Amino acid sequence: MMVKTVTNAQGVRALAVLRGHAFPITSLDFHRSRPVLISADEGGWCIVWSLVSRRPRLVWRSHTKAAILVQWIDTNHVLSHGRDNRVHIYRIEDSIICATEWNEASAQTILDTRLPTVKDSGDQWIKPWLVFSMDVNTLNFCAASILNIPINKEDPKSYTTKLAVPNTVFSEMIDIYTLAESSRELTRQFKAIEFKPSGGTTQAMIEKKSGIVMAVAWVSEQYLIAAYESGHVVVFELIYPINGPTTTTIIYEDKSHQQPVLAISVHPSRKTFITTGADSRIIKHPLPLLTTEHYPQTPLTVFDTKHKGLAFNAVRSDGKLVATAGWDGMVRVFGYKHLTPLAVFKGGRQDDVKCLAFSVVDPQLETPASSDNSDNILLTTVKNQLIQQSAVLKTNRVMETHWLAVGGKDCRVALYNIY
Repeated sequence: MMVKTVTNAQGVRALAVLRGHAFPITSLDFHRSRPVLISADEGGWCIVWSLVSRRPRLVWRSHTKAAILVQWIDTNHVLSHGRDNRVHIYRIEDSIICATEWNEASAQTILDTRLPTVKDSGDQWIKPWLVFSMDVNTLNFCAASILNIPINKEDPKSYTTKLAVPNTVFSEMIDIYTLAESSRELTRQFKAIEFKPSGGTTQAMIEKKSGIVMAVAWVSEQYLIAAYESGHVVVFELIYPINGPTTTTIIYEDKSHQQPVLAISVHPSRKTFITTGADSRIIKHPLPLLTTEHYPQTPLTVFDTKHKGLAFNAVRSDGKLVATAGWDGMVRVFGYKHLTPLAVFKGGRQDDVKCLAFSVVDPQLETPASSDNSDNILLTTVKNQLIQQSAVLKTNRVMETHWLAVGGKDCRVALYNIY
């Protein structure tokens, strides 16, 4: 793909800007099969946005302190992780996530869409149904990583959720929990997973510690990636014996980052992954032992952007692009295969872009019809039929677009469509 690199001066502009947060944006996530986006901020507030009308569909305060992660678990459940040492799972009803421009005005909900101010406590906002909550360690800013394991392939709602978080006591270690979807019973399968850097000839080098965990990311039920304050990146293989305790082994270890690693993104093929950190490097790593192919034990590509502080990264659902969010307020887009720079543009009105996310585009996925009661209204006029058809076409266009959402210090969410 021959693409000319574009810069802000060449006219990269947001197609839409979502205004509603009173605090800087900290986390973004697109729904996998619905035209909605969820965002969270430093005040602990969460907003579910309609990508069709570009208006809030649901607003509530999930945490008393900053939210560091908000993520869709499945069609109707969302997880939030906050600096108040809590992880919550909420149920979001179909009437909120399935609404289209045609029926949004008539959608009935008792939940709030009022936008908050910095002085609001959140007590007057009605929260969605809280189905699960637990205490976690957030002293090291490391967000949780979740993975759904299907139980019954014929029933997509039948699954077990795996949750990887920093250890409750020791911030340099990792705990893994299993949450049963049906019973919501929580089990800690792996406790205090520890990484000790290898190599070195002197005792000081051998005793050198990895520092606290900065980021974790699931590859599959068997593999977990962890990044550390020391700049180390590690892939753990998780072993589940039939009898006896669970164990782990390290199948990949690298220290190409010179400063703490801040973000991890796994390619959809699960053969490689990307890391960025407080230094200026974006690095593509192999995922060994996932196939019969031979994989090196060193990074595949190391690209120096010459700009320190790549706080976040994301890989597009088709695996062709990777984007980074920088402390300098710039968004950088690269071709994934060779980490070729494609675009650089300012992600907001102020410096420090804190997060970004790509939408999920599935060519085989049909845009679902709304479950709202207004769908049952008999359309008796040609005018109403045309309005509904136009709304469906607009919803389909939204779902077929490779959106890039960017959030940062200016309290806004900007939507781009690049390549």
